[in-house]
Amino acid sequence: MIISVDGCTFTVTAGIAGEYVTEPQVKEGEEPVGFIGTGVTGTVDSWTLVPGEIKLTGTVETQGGNPPIITEFSLGIVQTVVAFQRNALYSNGYTLSEQFQYGQPLRDGEPAELPFSYDESTPIEDVGSFSTAAEDPPMWTIPKQINGGDLVSTNGFNTLSSWLILARQPADPQSRVVVLLGRILWTVGFSAQVVGGKLQFTGNPQNMAPPVNLNIPMTAGGDYPVGDGLTWPDLREDVSGNDYIYGQWSVHGVTSPADRWSYDDEGGAVAFIEQPDPAVAVSWLTGQPSP
Repeated sequence: MIISVDGCTFTVTAGIAGEYVTEPQVKEGEEPVGFIGTGVTGTVDSWTLVPGEIKLTGTVETQGGNPPIITEFSLGIVQTVVAFQRNALYSNGYTLSEQFQYGQPLRDGEPAELPFSYDESTPIEDVGSFSTAAEDPPMWTIPKQINGGDLVSTNGFNTLSSWLILARQPADPQSRVVVLLGRILWTVGFSAQVVGGKLQFTGNPQNMAPPVNLNIPMTAGGDYPVGDGLTWPDLREDVSGNDYIYGQWSVHGVTSPADRWSYDDEGGAVAFIEQPDPAVAVSWLTGQPSP
């Protein structure tokens, strides 16, 4: 597939591809976690479930154009979390759950990495073949005990849409361009229960849709809706899926309020903070809120 943009020509020699590269794992140890209102804070005995790691790749080759413009491009992956859910049951009746507070797809990754979701993006030079690769291991770290109750079972899933993109990142934001080269929709899930003091997987559904090859240029002057994970990626600034998770816990059916958990650098929920509605966040590409 040949891509022409801003006077530069590229050939996609390997479209977006994905593969699961690890078996499901359960890691055991002391981890810094926190679930506010449950009495769990700090470093506690925990299990970390890693139901599967995906590797995403793609390759382009430069075919010609203005070298100063070509070198403003990079190749990489941007990812949208389409759906997310976590649940855990404890022997004292505590039930812990996590999900997105706004019930809509959200960008995966930190805003500092925009327009990509990972820092493994590949700068393009004026001549040559350039490949990018990124790995994503969805995981959940949960305490072995909450208020004296032992973990009994847990389940959850992630559905994500991963996009291979060429992005022009010039000094002038009005000249920014993102070209969608392909998309993969994939899901990794898990169910596990404690048997003999060990947390064991009882299910590990994985599904990856066939890759979709694309050639869709997006410009700074365009008008693009919020990424739904299927039509457009989420390129909003100051939006990271991890910042928009809310948690609930219940004891014998009495449910806590749905609170937004603010995470520290170690992954523990440390405060209730009202995150701004992501609808007001501006797009990295257009500098305006998405319609």
